[in-house]
Amino acid sequence: NLLLAIFFLSILQFLSGGSDPILTPSSLGYQVLQTTVVLNLVLTAFNMVPIPPLDGSRVMTFLLPAGDLRNSYRNLERYGMLIVIGLILIPGSPLPKFLNKMILFLWSRIEPLTTWLA
Repeated sequence: NLLLAIFFLSILQFLSGGSDPILTPSSLGYQVLQTTVVLNLVLTAFNMVPIPPLDGSRVMTFLLPAGDLRNSYRNLERYGMLIVIGLILIPGSPLPKFLNKMILFLWSRIEPLTTWLA
């Protein structure tokens, strides 16, 4: 998803940059590409949440020391989907705030990679 976000942001920068841009911020094509970038960043950030069965849990398992802590964390996997659904549905959940910060962080890192196309 991160590579897709970089790819579509590159296309967006290329088509909306220069002295005679093909896409303007008010055009449908611009908005579709921008939405595609944001959705891919959302999926990237969501996948990195350290709750099994998401990919972030694999990173967390690798970072935890071998032993009881790692094994206990692995045992969470059977409840992981319930935890994820709960975090999505429960009002006041920290998940939206985490995702928003991750998306802003990711955007700030990939935008400089693609500005040379403009």
